[in-house]
Amino acid sequence: MSKYNGIRFYKPFGIGAAFHFYLLQAVASLYMIYRLISRDYSHLGLFSAENRLFGRGLFHELFPVPPSYLSSFQFIYEIIPFPSPYIISIFQGIIIISAIFLLLGLFPKIASIVCVAIYIHLLGIMQSIDAEIDGGTILVILFLILSLSPKDYFYKINKFNYKRKQLNWPIFMLFLLVGAFYSLAGLNKIIDVGFGFPFSLDLEKWNEYATEKSMFLTSRNYKPLITSSTLFMNKIFSDFSGLINIITELGFISILWLPRYRFIIITSMIFMHITVFNTHAINFLGSSFILLLCFDWNILIRELNLIYDDNCGFCKKSLKKVKKFDFFNRINLIPSYATEKYPNEMKKTRLDLEMGAVDENNEIFYGADAFEQVFSRVPLFWPIAILMKIPGVIYLARLCYKTIAKNRNKLSNEECEV
Repeated sequence: MSKYNGIRFYKPFGIGAAFHFYLLQAVASLYMIYRLISRDYSHLGLFSAENRLFGRGLFHELFPVPPSYLSSFQFIYEIIPFPSPYIISIFQGIIIISAIFLLLGLFPKIASIVCVAIYIHLLGIMQSIDAEIDGGTILVILFLILSLSPKDYFYKINKFNYKRKQLNWPIFMLFLLVGAFYSLAGLNKIIDVGFGFPFSLDLEKWNEYATEKSMFLTSRNYKPLITSSTLFMNKIFSDFSGLINIITELGFISILWLPRYRFIIITSMIFMHITVFNTHAINFLGSSFILLLCFDWNILIRELNLIYDDNCGFCKKSLKKVKKFDFFNRINLIPSYATEKYPNEMKKTRLDLEMGAVDENNEIFYGADAFEQVFSRVPLFWPIAILMKIPGVIYLARLCYKTIAKNRNKLSNEECEV
């Protein structure tokens, strides 16, 4: 590899630590518990059979029986009676207990299957009677991934080894499905409204109305003082927000192959969710917790081999300072003469000019990009790593690195061959 390639597809069959999957297991179960104990689904049992009409969309002629009729097992009520409010409450209780089992690591594989099967069924009942819109779609995605994962991938109450190696495909599925969910949401806006969507929101008018009329003023975390501020009442802000929203949604699937921009894309979406919640009382905060799972959390424990020029005093002095703050020993320093320590794909001639880095998946980085990987693994330097992920900053960092590398012999008190 002659240069760093910014497009790096997340490897579904690469080897990674179990840490990220453990986070998926814990966050999914916690959110399911919170969601199910904070609302009551028993009212769904009050609807009679004639109310179960299944809301139709644009393609109702192509699909007279919607796919959800089968996927959520609603067909069973052609054989057995529709559940009463009491039975619905039992369903809800089983999900909560199963999620607690999953959180504690007690029969986690079985618990995840029970959760997703019954929760999908409840969502199907909602759809069949068109009773309400449920925002738990992404939660279903998490539990589908968990239910399909091998049982030895889960942490258990007597088995917790977050460094254990396993295949990356469950996390790949997380990135793929959540990415597709948001990208399709953006595409749906373009189809429904058109390319003028960002400029048709008129949030400044909505804000003024919401401040006066909102029914959520006391029951939800609605902030009229924020909504009525000069910033939120500005048409330019509305258009800018809509533009950022549509770009972020359409591009969300790129978290699979643009790792540097994953941070910006995810944080932008989370910021949008928080802003909408605090200004219009539309609760997307649960989705924000799930979005946090789309960061590459394994980088917190992933080691990095850093190859440097051992003849350069400035290099050794700089890395010694960095290593002093590597409290979790994530960085392995390897002098460039130790050729057996790094893969053949690395260019010896380039290592004479730039530092090189290799991660556990044999991804290769040089120069400023190598330092970005170093900063991502040392907590003290996380602000610098985040700064380098802002679009365009990496090009400035590469220029600065090359300038310093060319003059490193002048910056060192020791002799340097380059």
